[in-house]
Amino acid sequence: MTNKASDVVLDCGNEFLAHFGGKAFSSFDVFNKVLQVFEQTTGTRYLMKRSCLFNEGSLGREFLVYRYMHFMCVRHPNPARMRWQRVGGTKCPAYFSVGTKRHKLIVRHYDMQHNHGACMALPTEDTPPLEPPMVDENLKDVLDLSAMNQMTVKDCTEEFLKIFQSTSFDTFNELQAKMDEFQMVTGNRYVKTNTRRLPPDSPNAETLVYSHLVYICYRYGTNVTLYKSRKPQR
Repeated sequence: MTNKASDVVLDCGNEFLAHFGGKAFSSFDVFNKVLQVFEQTTGTRYLMKRSCLFNEGSLGREFLVYRYMHFMCVRHPNPARMRWQRVGGTKCPAYFSVGTKRHKLIVRHYDMQHNHGACMALPTEDTPPLEPPMVDENLKDVLDLSAMNQMTVKDCTEEFLKIFQSTSFDTFNELQAKMDEFQMVTGNRYVKTNTRRLPPDSPNAETLVYSHLVYICYRYGTNVTLYKSRKPQR
């Protein structure tokens, strides 16, 4: 549902169309890079709330990764009211959904009318380039350094421990609120997998929802080959 005109504080519709309108993306990486540019340009951020993966081993999984994705504004949650909530939302309805057509990712639906201002700092200067990784001299003949220089390794342990000071939650909503905050702080995106819902007749089915679930980075299973292929020695 579209916001009332009086509720709209930030309308990113034109910028969204400039980045995604009428465009098809040949890989998830290409799509995600455009999304990151859009987020930086508008000062907004979005979290993947629902998704459907291609089957393991398929070309779709290798390049597109997802059949379907639904992103919500990071301010979509309700305002913080509980003591365990450090960051609350504004019930922002802004969203967009992505599907596939002819082996490409395309945006199918969107609403870019936010009920809040920019929620992240707009870029003021270019990010300095990363220093090349240090490599043992004895390994340089078997490592593809050009591939290593393209890799970005980010350790989010410190941020994780600050946000998840408690690892016990009374409801799934509490856990998800922490995950939303963690994603917002780090800029990383995670999706739920290996989920097992509690039986409908379970006393905790409505509050805990799941008996088991795993959050994985959306780049899980994607790697860069570091080792050069070497010709057999005669």
